[in-house]
Amino acid sequence: MTKRILSYPVTLISVIELMREDPNYMSNGLWIATIGCVCLAILFAVFAAVFALVNTATTPVEAITGIPGLYLWNICARKSIRQSQFFGRLKCDLVYLRLAKLDSCCS
Repeated sequence: MTKRILSYPVTLISVIELMREDPNYMSNGLWIATIGCVCLAILFAVFAAVFALVNTATTPVEAITGIPGLYLWNICARKSIRQSQFFGRLKCDLVYLRLAKLDSCCS
């Protein structure tokens, strides 16, 4: 279905309908995992923004809302993203397979 927005043609796409019509179009689990990871990243960004505002407005005495807390939240976010990347893609990378000599990793 094509609509015109600001005199530009825009085609509306329903991912759910595309996945129903053609199951090979996209992996359902991958799509849900992507949406979940984006929501998790937004949640971490909101936490970081709130703690940055608290840190700017006051001089916190607790470690979780001070500079160490900002580092803690960012390290937690980085660890979760790296871990999901490793188990999702990098685990079966050819370089990793050659170094670890694990032939049955991706089977």
